[in-house]
Amino acid sequence: RYLLEQGKDIRIQNLMLPAAGRENPVYTDLSQLAQARGGTVHWIGAGDEQRIANIKIQCLHPQKEMLIADTNAHSLVLKISYDQFHLLLTGDIGTKEETLLLSNPATKNQLADIQVLKLAHHGSRFSTSEEWLTALTPRWAVVSYGQDNSYGHPHVELLSRTETHSIKLFQTAKAGAIRLETDGKTIQWEVYRQP
Repeated sequence: RYLLEQGKDIRIQNLMLPAAGRENPVYTDLSQLAQARGGTVHWIGAGDEQRIANIKIQCLHPQKEMLIADTNAHSLVLKISYDQFHLLLTGDIGTKEETLLLSNPATKNQLADIQVLKLAHHGSRFSTSEEWLTALTPRWAVVSYGQDNSYGHPHVELLSRTETHSIKLFQTAKAGAIRLETDGKTIQWEVYRQP
């Protein structure tokens, strides 16, 4: 909402929202705001794919027809691919949704080549499970959270899991803005400040 209403440097041309949450007033408001600003809204679900030049965006979760009351549970899970580079955006899903994704052999196969993982739910201890990290084996991860937040994110259990899996972790509260650049083969990281 902030970017749509006040973002001066960033213009949202395409907004992807979960079809499973189409009736949710939060998403309806975002959709109307994006359209009023000249953006295009895409209501998507598992199996949908968007292409922007050589970038492929695949929606892995949730199914379009799922009826989900919890907005965290119908967070979009998006796989972004560019040549040999693969990134997974997980929104605020929890371990239940992770288990659901891993139980589908086709989806589990799509998760096997993830190099960069955006940790779910700001580093909640109820997401990014041991089973999830074992199945994905990412080399890098990013966790977005505010310093001294009231939730205690990221949780110490999650930090321990990433360390156990030898995942290089970038944290917004320590590094500020985190920028990733890739040519599809190599990855370069840039942080606003050194932790």
